[in-house]
Amino acid sequence: MNSVLQCLGNCDLLQDYIVKDNYMLDINATNSRTQGKLIKAFANVMKNLWIPAETSTRTAFSPKNFKDCLDCYFEQFRGARQHDSQEFLRYLLEALHEDTNSVKKPPKYIENKTEDLLSEEDKASKAWKIYLARESSFFSNLFVGQLKSVLECSECNNRSVTFDPFWDLSLPIPRNISSVTLIDCLKEFTKQEVLDGDERPVCSKCKAKRRCLKSFSIQRIPHILVIHLKRFSGRSKLSNFVDFPVSNLSLAPFCCSDTYKEDRYHLIATSNHSGFTYGGHYIAHAKHAIHNKWFCYDDTRVDEVSDTTIKSSQAYVLFYQKSTNSARL
Repeated sequence: MNSVLQCLGNCDLLQDYIVKDNYMLDINATNSRTQGKLIKAFANVMKNLWIPAETSTRTAFSPKNFKDCLDCYFEQFRGARQHDSQEFLRYLLEALHEDTNSVKKPPKYIENKTEDLLSEEDKASKAWKIYLARESSFFSNLFVGQLKSVLECSECNNRSVTFDPFWDLSLPIPRNISSVTLIDCLKEFTKQEVLDGDERPVCSKCKAKRRCLKSFSIQRIPHILVIHLKRFSGRSKLSNFVDFPVSNLSLAPFCCSDTYKEDRYHLIATSNHSGFTYGGHYIAHAKHAIHNKWFCYDDTRVDEVSDTTIKSSQAYVLFYQKSTNSARL
């Protein structure tokens, strides 16, 4: 929990939204599970993390009230046992989004049977509009992207295309490469996969299970892109070192169009896991939004570190932010 809070606390746009109390105007007390209690508890944590040094002599802050609020509404996070930071981040962002969702009465979804006649770009645009009609908040505007999924039937060559929102990208780590990079992980994620045998899907044209080719690509990139490196598989953990860029990450080769060819992303935080599958410890590395320096956050201890030390085999969740010269929020 602590590592995720520190990562989010160093997202400058999120800082401004919380510290300046802009979130107060967006609280959804109508159909939110916590009726705004979680976003208020989260705001209390963020504000205490950013108290100016000259107004406080405190060296650490305990997010006890925030944890108590989590325990009230999310049974899976009760107690003191450790949780997966990516899983916790996903639950937290979706809950904060729910607390500030501007849509009070989501419209009913009406199936459009003429959708197959649309171009893929029009399908993507329509799917995004349908999503925004039901889900719209500062958090979704900041963290949610859109993924394109393609199924190609090997029997009739029918191409089925769907578009879905995502809060993070979970990337597999290739095991057949000695020196793995983040680009290798993105290539592994977007490469065509053969679905055969028991994995055969039902072709929408053949109306029967068929051998298919499946692939993913990115339709929309969020302003803050969260990348999850899939290190855990069953009872084992992959400890491969994955080299990732600290600046100038381009995702253009993995996008559906040239829309993002000029965009670059820079790393702002990482959540790191040391240990094994059923035990271990999380720390955070984050770039201080004001001082522009990297720090290691290890519970109550904070140390300045160089940007060359943040790359390690413990990196688990990466936070990338769109560079300001190419930002479109």
